[in-house]
Amino acid sequence: MNKPLTQTRKGQTLKPQGTYPTGQEDYLALFLNTELEGMRDRWLQLSEAAQPCPTWSWEQISEALLELTDSPVEELVMRGALSGLVKQAAFKPQDLVLSELLRLAITARDHGFGVAAREMLEAEMT
Repeated sequence: MNKPLTQTRKGQTLKPQGTYPTGQEDYLALFLNTELEGMRDRWLQLSEAAQPCPTWSWEQISEALLELTDSPVEELVMRGALSGLVKQAAFKPQDLVLSELLRLAITARDHGFGVAAREMLEAEMT
């Protein structure tokens, strides 16, 4: 007769998938082996993906992006976009914030950005 194993450890109930042979030692060994393999897989995935990344302050990021602008008008628009991103960053996933920063950098280097920025400011002033 096969029965599922349930062990309690520090208030947690661990339930392996499936059923195991009736010998307590056999299915406890299988359960522990399964848990160990799962833990190894999770740690290997995390360690491969977690390469060190430098950290920057918002001030450093702002300076770098503002250096990419070519005119005072572009700089003004960039400051506004950065201000909004800084305010919203705490509520967004890190990958989305990084994506938006990269888009701002690409936009700043776009030769049509200055024209669009001037047109936007002129529209606001009228």
